[in-house]
Amino acid sequence: MAIKTREVCTATGDKYSIDMIINLYLSSGYVEELIDIKYQTVAIDVGCETIVRTSALIIYKESTK
Repeated sequence: MAIKTREVCTATGDKYSIDMIINLYLSSGYVEELIDIKYQTVAIDVGCETIVRTSALIIYKESTK
C-alpha cells in the first residue's frame, strides 16, 4: 500500500465545484484510506476581472486491485 497525492483545481466559471471534483475522485476506487485534504485559494487580477482559483491536494493510501 503506497501513500499517494492528487491535485485538483477549479477556477471562476468552471462547470464543477472543487467539492464535486474531490468527491468524484474519492469515489473512483483508487482511494483506500483518505489521509488529508489541503485547500488553497488564490485571487488573480486579470484586467478588470478577478479569477478565483481553488486547489486541493488529496493525500491518500492507494488501494491494491
